[in-house]
Amino acid sequence: MKAILKSRNFALFSYACMAVVLWLTWTLVDYVNENLNSVAVERVKTVQEVSAPFDVHNLYPVEVKAAKLGPVAQAGDDIDRAFRKDPPPKAPDPVEPPEPDYSALLQQYMLVDGIGTNGVFIHGKFYSVGEAVPEYSYPMRGRTIVPVVASISGNTVVIKHGAKTAVFKL
Repeated sequence: MKAILKSRNFALFSYACMAVVLWLTWTLVDYVNENLNSVAVERVKTVQEVSAPFDVHNLYPVEVKAAKLGPVAQAGDDIDRAFRKDPPPKAPDPVEPPEPDYSALLQQYMLVDGIGTNGVFIHGKFYSVGEAVPEYSYPMRGRTIVPVVASISGNTVVIKHGAKTAVFKL
């Protein structure tokens, strides 16, 4: 076998095969280029070819209008009355947004995988009774509220967060 691979005929045969593959590739690429040149492609119009109507309001969207004339001073009136403005109306007191329902959010995002006698699996991690679940902590009125596994009974888990509780059933 080694004698065949080292022979001069085998080397010439390999070079001939490489030349044929190269010639076939060149012919195929040339054929594809000719066919791609014959495909009709719509040219993109340049900006000069597209004409748009000239609209001043779109070009300058701000319009200037004459102001209303204020009260005209009559003979014997106070001249300052013409330049006096009414005080601006008092802004209403800001309304505090309602506090979100964190119990519903915990019910939505917390997944109870399993319940044991002294703990619960939440998203694959074990938490015993009385242990905090820091992955679901949230800020409220400048403090950070951390939910705690409060109790387990049967298929029910009670999570206490702040002054509220959330009940999960498996």
